[in-house]
Amino acid sequence: MADLPLLNLIGDKPLLMKKEVRIPSMPKTERIFRKPRKQKDKSNIPEPVKRRRYSFSHLHIVEEKITNQRRKSIGSFSTFFSYLPKPVDNSTTLATKSAETFLYESLYRLIMQHMPFVRQISDFIFSQLIGKGGFGQVWLANDLKTGKLVAIKELFAEKLVGKNLVNFVREVVTMAKSHNRFILPFVGFTVDKPYSIITEYMPNSALNIHLFKELNSKVPVFSGTHLTMIAIGIIHAIRHLHSIKIVHRDIKAANILLDHHFLPKLCDFGISRICKPRKFMSDHVGTPAYMAPEILNTNNYDFKVDIYSYGMLLFHMIEKRIPFSKVDVNTIFNDTSKGKRPTLTRKNSQSIIDLMNLCWSQNPNGRPSAVKIYQMFASGQVAFEGTDPEVISKFTTMLDNEQEAKKKAGKTNVNFLITKTERQIIMNLENKLRSSIKKDQMKLTLGFPIDEFHFEQDLVLSRNEAEKQPTQEELDKEFQEIKAEIPQIDQKVQLRDVIKNYRDPNFKSTVTEIFNSISPEKFEPVYVELAKIISECNDEDIIIFILAGFNKLIQRNSKFIKTLNRYHFYSLIPVTSDELKKSSLYLIGTVFRVDPSAVGSTMFRALGTLLRSMPRPTLYLFASFIPNYSKCSNPDPVLDFLLNYAREYINTQNGTLFLKITYMLSQIETFYKYRRDEILTIISAYTRSQIPVTCKKAFVAYYHLRKNDDPIPFDAIITRLKSNDCIKECIQLLSTCNNPPQSRLLYKTIGDKCNNPDMALVVLKYATLSKENKSLIAKITKWMNFANSSTLKLFLYLFSHYNLRYYLLHARLFPTFLTKCMTMLLEESSACLGPVLRRANLNQEFINNLADSLFFDALCNALKSAYQAKNSKTIKGVLLILDTCAQAGYAPQFNLFLDMMALFLKTSSELTKPAALIFVTLSSHKKMAGHFKKSPPLVKYFEVLLKNDSMSKPASIFLSNVKNS
Repeated sequence: MADLPLLNLIGDKPLLMKKEVRIPSMPKTERIFRKPRKQKDKSNIPEPVKRRRYSFSHLHIVEEKITNQRRKSIGSFSTFFSYLPKPVDNSTTLATKSAETFLYESLYRLIMQHMPFVRQISDFIFSQLIGKGGFGQVWLANDLKTGKLVAIKELFAEKLVGKNLVNFVREVVTMAKSHNRFILPFVGFTVDKPYSIITEYMPNSALNIHLFKELNSKVPVFSGTHLTMIAIGIIHAIRHLHSIKIVHRDIKAANILLDHHFLPKLCDFGISRICKPRKFMSDHVGTPAYMAPEILNTNNYDFKVDIYSYGMLLFHMIEKRIPFSKVDVNTIFNDTSKGKRPTLTRKNSQSIIDLMNLCWSQNPNGRPSAVKIYQMFASGQVAFEGTDPEVISKFTTMLDNEQEAKKKAGKTNVNFLITKTERQIIMNLENKLRSSIKKDQMKLTLGFPIDEFHFEQDLVLSRNEAEKQPTQEELDKEFQEIKAEIPQIDQKVQLRDVIKNYRDPNFKSTVTEIFNSISPEKFEPVYVELAKIISECNDEDIIIFILAGFNKLIQRNSKFIKTLNRYHFYSLIPVTSDELKKSSLYLIGTVFRVDPSAVGSTMFRALGTLLRSMPRPTLYLFASFIPNYSKCSNPDPVLDFLLNYAREYINTQNGTLFLKITYMLSQIETFYKYRRDEILTIISAYTRSQIPVTCKKAFVAYYHLRKNDDPIPFDAIITRLKSNDCIKECIQLLSTCNNPPQSRLLYKTIGDKCNNPDMALVVLKYATLSKENKSLIAKITKWMNFANSSTLKLFLYLFSHYNLRYYLLHARLFPTFLTKCMTMLLEESSACLGPVLRRANLNQEFINNLADSLFFDALCNALKSAYQAKNSKTIKGVLLILDTCAQAGYAPQFNLFLDMMALFLKTSSELTKPAALIFVTLSSHKKMAGHFKKSPPLVKYFEVLLKNDSMSKPASIFLSNVKNS
């Protein structure tokens, strides 16, 4: 069967895309749910099919007509207003796509339409867990790209099916389209597990929490002006949504977050919907107390449901309590349908109460539009009690000006180039989608049903479904044959009766004799009775005894495993107590060792418990299984099952063992080929472990498996570098990166570790990759704390770029860096710092900073060391540095060099002339000239030099300076 025709995004040239991209339709799927040819009963042939489209899907669906009406809505109709009746759906469908396929199709559409918002979880540093629920969990994190705090709603992967998938897609689509100052800013979403939605973090929680505090404390939290501003912000957001044809359907105080200024941000677009004419929508959607009556009674409604919810929100803001509080859901539905509304007990301005009553009108046509409500607030017609009109006027004027500026700017069609990372994301999703579709088509071909609401994993048939059970007569006959073959058993004993009754005093001895002598061919009836005991017995000793017996049977003859597998025995294994878990582990371990090909999905339930409660020995079972991969017919599901438990060991002592097993999987070419991304994601997650040894192993494994385009877990590296646990491993991984993020935090962190020369080389490499990197590294000079050959090379490379010199020369650490270089890198520094300082445009302030950092003391010591080593090249370099500094300004430490300079004058060598020239330079400073004036031999020496043609001019300058001092 041909592969799914997807967009060709992997060409040699970058693909220029627009926001909207349609996926080509799939080939039609044939109807194959028919009886075998032998059965020619035409009554069973399905009627002609009716085709329809699923949301977020482009495959045709096969349907069979049935008479199955929708249930009636809850609540009664209003006596003064009636709604359009609901359409009746008289059909059902046969699924041709699994939940997995629906998921990948939906994600594929999302990334093609909203590629700029696709993010990778490695872009963030997770800080703390701030929320958890049935949908998943919410983390506070730091965005490495922007440095902003974000909230990451991380969804449980197994929950992303059916309605949860629809809600995920709707939330992403809606937030990507909604750009308004009062709508929670959307950062992005991920298309790999864990599926996540990322938004900016709002620090002041939700509006309902503050209203609840005010209700209990009876002390106003918000002034009337502030409440009016919040109400204006919310209706401003609703107005924007309605203008782009989006109905929110869950406007309530809990979905209003407050920013740093305690202004509102509308959030939670999971049940939002694009409102189209003549298109029915779901009924009973939203929060009961805020649900408009037409949502209860019809699915033909529009934007006015948000206005109704806004009215209930105004009630909440006035009363400080939820509408219909302490009332059950059915009563709320009934009262809402009859036109009853919650009763006000607090006073407020009549204008806000009138608006509230208008908003929750029973007839949607009687409710004002969002545009009208905003105008009422802006004109001062409506406000909460105690509102300052001038503040509101300025506030709405500011909003109107912003709106006008946006209109003038107009809409721009955004074209973007797909990056390598984005191509990789698309390729990975395409591969998953193709694989899932092939599985579905294979099931259709074989006539297996497809569950479109659940992922099809751990599908285990019960014993009754797998095998036809033998009759009582057949069992009795078989037991008689068994008894005849085992002479140790008393022939007068009714063998089956003994085995059925575990309380019989002869039970253990009889079963032991059977286990010692029975053949695999005769084992089935014995198993059937013992399996019943395992299922029904509460005596742990008996169950442990039976499990131990099965273990011995398997060790004696591996053919017994076939019977256990045929009856799906492993799904019956009890793993409740510690002793039962040990017995189960021994039995399963024997199967792993004796017949690895017999390991299958029926063991997963027990293995899952053992992986959590007895992780180390259970993990060793999988480690022993991997070398037998090629001997097994279908080993992939077993190893995939293991990978599902990766999260269990990230922060435990068993993390290193799991990592070793995961790395072993990467060496199986056929397995790793299609799971490379998953394995890399797991190893990347382990780099964030709280166990240092685990982090080390993870960094090493990731380094060996990573390819050029694979993301680097910078957040984990930053965390580990701060604790000095894995510096060597982090450097190894960082050195492979050719596209580091523009993150100040990253460069601060790696700069702090430049005492390691290899880390400084990493920084040097990053500096060579882009102008932005050079600029950041020149501005973030933590690396100047350390002087080694690598940091000196880094400095020289940056200094070679003229536009960066200002940042380097004005860095707070620069004088200290020069001092350390002269102390620790004498030869290298003396050779290069002279030319550098000559190009630096030094001044007196800089010379003072050098003096304060003891640079000249270090320079003098360097001069003495070089003289003792008779290294004339280094001496010349030091003298050049001294001369350059002396030309720029004066420092009292210049006196430290006079003895060495005088020595060079006396020795008459190649150093004599440089020393004489330095005396000339120093004489330009009055304090030094005055000091030289007190030394007649020095003055006389320069008087003699006047006769030397090459030195006459410098000598005259020296003598002039001394004379005028």
